[in-house]
Amino acid sequence: LTKNTIFENLNMPFFASTPGIAAMNTAFKKYQPDLLKSKNFNEIAVQGWVSGLLFAAAAKAGNLGVNGSPTSAQLLTGLYTMKGATLNGMAPPLTFVAGQPNPVDCWLSYAVLKGGKFSSPYGLKSICAKS
Repeated sequence: LTKNTIFENLNMPFFASTPGIAAMNTAFKKYQPDLLKSKNFNEIAVQGWVSGLLFAAAAKAGNLGVNGSPTSAQLLTGLYTMKGATLNGMAPPLTFVAGQPNPVDCWLSYAVLKGGKFSSPYGLKSICAKS
């Protein structure tokens, strides 16, 4: 990245001060404390975390494994119940529809790297592409 790089954050930016980022950082401090000081602590780490949140939400909504072995159908049922899910503010609104492509054409902010520091000059809100 250059000194004045602007980029989109699909998920909540790793440097934000939000309850969702605080919960993620608490878990990282407990289970992988070196990550927070690593050059690998970036949007990729947040994307991994959000993927886990999405899986957990779909599993819960689909009653994954409640009456026996978990099935992919239960997981898909859970996904299809999600309408505008933001996963505690960590993702743009997510909706999944059976039998249709489910593109995510929104992101949570623009980030800027300026003077060696990250910021979100336009705020932490969902921004969606216009069709």
